[in-house]
Amino acid sequence: MRRLACSKFQRLSLQARDRSLTESESCFVGAHRKSCVACLATERETVCALDLLTSTRYEVVVDDAFNARVLRMVKVTSGKDSWAYWSPAVVGAAIACVALIASLQLISKTSDSHRVDVSVSEAHRVKTTYSGQALELSDVAPIR
Repeated sequence: MRRLACSKFQRLSLQARDRSLTESESCFVGAHRKSCVACLATERETVCALDLLTSTRYEVVVDDAFNARVLRMVKVTSGKDSWAYWSPAVVGAAIACVALIASLQLISKTSDSHRVDVSVSEAHRVKTTYSGQALELSDVAPIR
């Protein structure tokens, strides 16, 4: 029982620095602080260590160029969330889709429209005989 009360005291004593304790919690912490010397010593060491850590902080000098870069990065990041940033890509993708569908339709239509029914025809060789006079190569005038 004592061990459970000590762990609850340590948890509440750390939370007291971050938030306001309720009435029942603050009564428990006060009563346990009076009854347990070991927890009181642990609390004092913790408070001293946390005070030492908070006293060693220092101020950082930030360059104005750094602030400008951060602001520009925020604008770019928020700009990527807007419709104006992505609209050219969306329009380009829509045009590409229309062109792809049109080309697929053309490909499918050309294969259907040029079909020849070969079952009613047969292959044969036609001989033509030339009945006119032959042209002599010596009669042809050179092109100038």
